[in-house]
Amino acid sequence: MTFLLCRHCLGWVEPIQHRCALCGEMIDLSDPDPSPDVLTERMGFFEERMGAVQLLRNELPQIGHWYRATKGFLFLPHELRNVVDEETNWKPQSSVGDWWSLIKSMMPQAALIDWLTHRFNENHWNDALLTPPEIDTQTPQLLARLLMRHPGVLFIEHTTISQYRNRKRNWTLYRSPARTIHLRVLGEWREFQERMESTLKFTHPGSAPVEML
Repeated sequence: MTFLLCRHCLGWVEPIQHRCALCGEMIDLSDPDPSPDVLTERMGFFEERMGAVQLLRNELPQIGHWYRATKGFLFLPHELRNVVDEETNWKPQSSVGDWWSLIKSMMPQAALIDWLTHRFNENHWNDALLTPPEIDTQTPQLLARLLMRHPGVLFIEHTTISQYRNRKRNWTLYRSPARTIHLRVLGEWREFQERMESTLKFTHPGSAPVEML
């Protein structure tokens, strides 16, 4: 599989009919990647690591570290592998077989149901067991370098977040026009919650929490 960086939403995707699978914008295969200067202008600067998380996605690594930047959030996979293998992908522990995987590939709502109902071993996946990578925060254009390092890296700009939903360790970030992001906190969720909410309310007052029923 071949992943390209979308210049519009800064997501690594497999284009579908020359369109980004995350935001729907056209991708010109002949366009060069954005320069480090352009990426730094959009991404801002590194601030801090917030904790270990698990993203809802199938093609790319799901377990990794969540960082706060001045202009958004950065997800850095725990293992930056050259080839994404099956162990990287989160799969529901059920016996429904391949037909459920087919349904999930066709219906994002089905994948979300799996995400909300899946039970994972918290003793195995927790923040203490996921040692953060060594990052030199003084590196020039650090965020741009990390983004271009591996297609598993994901950057979410503050300006794209319109609403968010939080229920303890589960978070949903609604983006416009890009695809919604679902993530689960693997460590202490209370401190993560406080820092996420303070960041969202301060940096992007237009974002609003969605009440949980």
